Amino acid sequence: MADGGAAGVFAGVGGRATARRWGSILLAALVLAGLGFVAYRNSFTVPFVYDDEPAIPANPRIRSLWPFGMADYNVQSTECGRPLVRLSLALNYALGRYEVRGYHVFNLALHVLSALLLFSLVQRTLRLASARASRLHTAAPCLALITAALWLVHPLQTDAVTYVIQRTELLMGFFYLATLSSASASLTSPSPRAWCVLGVLCCALGMASKEAMASAPLVVALYDRAFAFPSWGEMLRRRRGFYAGLASTWLVLAALVVSGPRDTTVGFGLGVAWWEYGATQLGMILHYLRLAFWPDELCLDYGRGLARGVAEILPGALVVGALVALTIWGIFRRPVLGFLGAFFFGILAPSSSVVPIITEVGAERRMYLSLAVVLVVVVLGAYGLLSRVLRRSAGARDPALGAVALLALAALAAGCLFTARRNEVFQSELSLWTDTVAKRPDNPAAHNNLGRVYAQTGRVNEAFEQFTIATGLPQCGIDAYNNLGTALCELGRLDESVACFQNVLRQKADNPGAYEGLGAVLSRQRKWPEAVEAFQKCVSLGYRSADVHSNLGRALFKAGRDPEAIQAFQKALELEPGHEIAAKNLKVVQDLLKKAAETQR
Repeated sequence: MADGGAAGVFAGVGGRATARRWGSILLAALVLAGLGFVAYRNSFTVPFVYDDEPAIPANPRIRSLWPFGMADYNVQSTECGRPLVRLSLALNYALGRYEVRGYHVFNLALHVLSALLLFSLVQRTLRLASARASRLHTAAPCLALITAALWLVHPLQTDAVTYVIQRTELLMGFFYLATLSSASASLTSPSPRAWCVLGVLCCALGMASKEAMASAPLVVALYDRAFAFPSWGEMLRRRRGFYAGLASTWLVLAALVVSGPRDTTVGFGLGVAWWEYGATQLGMILHYLRLAFWPDELCLDYGRGLARGVAEILPGALVVGALVALTIWGIFRRPVLGFLGAFFFGILAPSSSVVPIITEVGAERRMYLSLAVVLVVVVLGAYGLLSRVLRRSAGARDPALGAVALLALAALAAGCLFTARRNEVFQSELSLWTDTVAKRPDNPAAHNNLGRVYAQTGRVNEAFEQFTIATGLPQCGIDAYNNLGTALCELGRLDESVACFQNVLRQKADNPGAYEGLGAVLSRQRKWPEAVEAFQKCVSLGYRSADVHSNLGRALFKAGRDPEAIQAFQKALELEPGHEIAAKNLKVVQDLLKKAAETQR
């Protein structure tokens, strides 16, 4: 596929150096695993929340390893179009069904392995660069470990690690780093072809994990130019086979994207103009950068609010514009800067550029891998600055490295503390959505979800208050109106509840949730034929729910349509074999029919 490129840079390294290298990797693995456990030990009991629900507990696609998935289950959850993510969830299910601890252990293990890959990549890269700065060669292991450890425990990472379904980001990040590490190793290995093949395989697996992997082939090329080759021409001549292999993995991504797994939430023509979304991302990227240095306002859901006015757009435009310009300049004049900038923006581009994601304008998990670039710049910048201030005498230890290590220890302690505190917020949906509402009071989805939690715990009045707030905010989703209708029903305000659901259906006639809610309130009013019609319409729209079929069966029974009621209860039990209400009502109807038959005889 490719020759060694710059293989031989470290020719002559003997067994002793190899032993030291493996020793440093083992030490790093132990340190990183320990730090990961300290920072995330309280995440193992965090329940499934928000997008976890449709992707894991309510997702029949993960309940078998073979046949893999279910073609007739058309709910668009986070794992759709990401087969490697689905496979990982299916493995978790096979090992422990819905025991949440196993899912969290998997996420944390993947995060620690990614940190170890980052350590290896930074160490190897600093040694490649040490031809121009000899002091980096000896400092490389320590600086690499500091960078990887800070990245591992940074509180900004909790969205990707603690929120189970965001392992999409974890898997993509792991394979992105594995691709870069393989490419880097191929430059110095006596067996470069094997590393190149591994790099292409990892790149393909990353494409099957998340779309942000798209930039990996280009970033690998920029890495080679920055650290191994003096010119673009020589680089392409020596590595063109490898680059062709990496580029071929775009076909994997294209096939998955064409399948349209998120065609109702991502893309153009969904009600959000590309330029409005792009302008909003300028401010979001600036916000992410601030959180990288001071993670005080971490938030699960940033909502759908778009930036309005010059005051909201200008600061981000100036900072991000300057960084993009520096990246473009660096690609041609200072390849190392170009590589770092392209790595940072390449990860963010699929979600934080001009392609609208209408369900959320921002998400902290998008910074999962880009954060590594920020920390590399900070750690190496601090080391370079301190090296100029703290002069090293001949034969003495490096005082700048010691100073950086002391600063890093303080930062690591703070990182572990604040990450553990953030995990506490995830311990219940009530605390999570209360926190989100406090930080984003203009987010209708946050109020809706807080109301949903109140409703589930019987706090109907508080739920009604939150649903009312949500429906009064711009860009409120249909679900909040359905939940408001249900709350009105629970409060006994049945006519208002019917009016609420009918209003939803006037806006969106194919909304199954509104028909389900309408059927429920009509049942409360004992309008059984109308309730039957509403539930049947809900089912006809493809809504797969044992509760809906059970409620339909009850309405059919009350309307005197016993045989159809039996079929509805049986369908409910088919969807959920342990559904107690459906089983009880089925037995009641069957017993009544049996008695009637005996009486007639």
